[in-house]
Amino acid sequence: ITEPSSDQFDNIFNKLLLNIEELFSMLIDNKKEEDFEEIERQIQKFDNFCRRVTSKTEKEEKAKLRYAFHNELIHAQREIYFAIKYVSSKKISLEKKLLDLVKESFHLFKLLKDSYQKNDISLLEKIHEKEKEVIYKKGYKLLESTKEPSLVYHIMSSVRNFYLSSSPLIGLSL
Repeated sequence: ITEPSSDQFDNIFNKLLLNIEELFSMLIDNKKEEDFEEIERQIQKFDNFCRRVTSKTEKEEKAKLRYAFHNELIHAQREIYFAIKYVSSKKISLEKKLLDLVKESFHLFKLLKDSYQKNDISLLEKIHEKEKEVIYKKGYKLLESTKEPSLVYHIMSSVRNFYLSSSPLIGLSL
């Protein structure tokens, strides 16, 4: 990807979202043989492209919101990447409660993605409810009972960052 073109922005951003979905699938399906590092590099390329387009084409206020959205989204995605890296390095399989927490994070990401693609603020309200449930009810309990608190931390951190990315998305939607 060389020259930023606003015509390609939506296509490239959708590829970024699909790659995040692929990282989730790898974690959920425990696919250690796949190259998650390459997916991570692709996400960074797509994100850099989108940021260049934003800086060249968006007005200042909208650009600030888009940058904030992208920052939080990428921070959340990085936590999923670190979770996969942790699982791969330890060569562990996810116990059911951990797997459920990952699936909850994935569901929250899908709500965010759908809200972005459909420009639907009502889906963002569900993210706010879901974040409280996942972190404060399920996540904290799991931190106390699991053998893998580092993994729980990464997943809870991803949930928190997906939640934080919903605020600038509201501004972009309005």
